[in-house]
Amino acid sequence: MMKIAKIMKLTLLVSSISLVTSCDYVERLDNESRNSLYYEKVALKVSQDNRLLKSEINKLRYEVETLKAKNNYLKIQLKEKEGKKQQRAIASLKRDLPTNDLVKFEVYNWTPEQILSIANKAFQKKEYEKAAQFFNTFATQYPNHDKKDDLFLLQAGISSFESGNHDMWVKKYLGKLVATYPTSPYYRSAKLWLGLSHLKTRDHKAFFGIVEEFRKKYRNTDEWKILSAHYEEIVQKYKQ
Repeated sequence: MMKIAKIMKLTLLVSSISLVTSCDYVERLDNESRNSLYYEKVALKVSQDNRLLKSEINKLRYEVETLKAKNNYLKIQLKEKEGKKQQRAIASLKRDLPTNDLVKFEVYNWTPEQILSIANKAFQKKEYEKAAQFFNTFATQYPNHDKKDDLFLLQAGISSFESGNHDMWVKKYLGKLVATYPTSPYYRSAKLWLGLSHLKTRDHKAFFGIVEEFRKKYRNTDEWKILSAHYEEIVQKYKQ
């Protein structure tokens, strides 16, 4: 009987050990399964994030390439516009060039300082044709230069008048001085030369208007003395 009891106890002990061992094993399997599932979820999430990032990167690359293409297109357009402006400026200058072109801007590519220096020296030497051409080229090539002031306009107008060849230039420069600088110390001189230009081109009505302005406002000036010499003659022609 004692042997049977021992055997039974031993059997129960083995069964208990087996049960405990089996539970531990099952628990380990369960833990491993949960861990495996967690890592699979993490891996899946990382994979999804990577795909999203790649998609964003590809989108950004496309936008960058698009911007580059637009930038290159705008650069080409800008160059074409600048080229057209230069061509228009050259064409405009060619239309306004005298037969005996003394400047030859396309050959020498004068800087503004060089053109203005040559024009002023020619003006001082009374080389009026040369001065007129260089003044006109300066105004055409560098229209927004700060040296294109009231003195410049006066000298450009006088040299154009004295050259005897550029009546349109006279009216352009002196007319601009009168319109733009009404308080200039050169205003009356510009009016005088403009009046003489009208007289030369037989625009007696315009000349008479300037003479009348001087007669009423500036009778004690040197300019009036010059104009008054022609006054009676023009008055008679104008009345007829």
